[in-house]
Amino acid sequence: MVTFTKGDYEKYNTLYPLKIEKELDKDIETHQYIDKIYKVFLDDKTELVHFMKNFFGYIIKEKDVEIYNRKFITELGFKVRESDIIYKIKNKEIFILIEIQSTVNYKMPERMTEYCVCIINSRPNKQSKFRKAPIVFPVVLSVANKKWDASLTVAQEQDEYYGFPPLEYPKYNLVDVQKLTDEELLEHRMGLSLAMVIEKQKTDEDVIKIFDFTIKREPNIYERKAMLLMARHYKKVRILLGDKLKHYEELIMGKDGKGMSNFERVVSRILEDKEAEGVMKVAKEMIKNKMKDEDILKVTHISKKELENLKLQTV
Repeated sequence: MVTFTKGDYEKYNTLYPLKIEKELDKDIETHQYIDKIYKVFLDDKTELVHFMKNFFGYIIKEKDVEIYNRKFITELGFKVRESDIIYKIKNKEIFILIEIQSTVNYKMPERMTEYCVCIINSRPNKQSKFRKAPIVFPVVLSVANKKWDASLTVAQEQDEYYGFPPLEYPKYNLVDVQKLTDEELLEHRMGLSLAMVIEKQKTDEDVIKIFDFTIKREPNIYERKAMLLMARHYKKVRILLGDKLKHYEELIMGKDGKGMSNFERVVSRILEDKEAEGVMKVAKEMIKNKMKDEDILKVTHISKKELENLKLQTV
């Protein structure tokens, strides 16, 4: 039997804004970059519900999910831990935890176990023995360029000793892009899946083939977003497209930018601006365009109070 000590786990009230810095000329680690791009997709509830349906068969309605706090303070050493994606089912103690990995991480069983415990301990203390403990659905999305061969649970890493049975630990669910065919992913017609297909390609001919195929069949808003993000903000794809980059940007957006919705244009700008004031500038523009508060909050990750203050400034 394993006992986890209950401690006071503080919750941060606001989420840190997700920033993808524009690094076109610097020799950066591409895996850090692609992780952030995938977070942009999974921060979208529509992408999340399709992800759960396409890869696990769970039918979830957008209105039933909400973004949950991703930062925790562990009791041991008061270390801050931040997960990639956490959603909560409204009015239920059910959580979806997603970690994005562009390299195989052999510490993932321990990390996912820690995150699951942090989520459980972040909930209010039980007031009754009849109150159920939270359910956590842990997922690792691997977009690594090799097959995922890390253990799925800590128990798989334990040695038998004098017949002591291994302890039970959370087992995460794996989505490994290397086990999926391009055809399977393209059938989803979603931005996340298309980004996974583009990430898998090794040559410029392969990347161009995927772009041409998607454009020919008339991409939806999510597929256009995926192509634009990968072409503009992922160094590998920029290199593979080479001098054809501008050509494909025009095909995706249209020469006048009309190929994108207001929402997509704002997302693109926020990804290109790495300063906090740039986020506020985008938020003001969204207010001027009379966009919905929920869209503004989702894109910029500013607080409701900051949004109300900006509204007063833009009157």
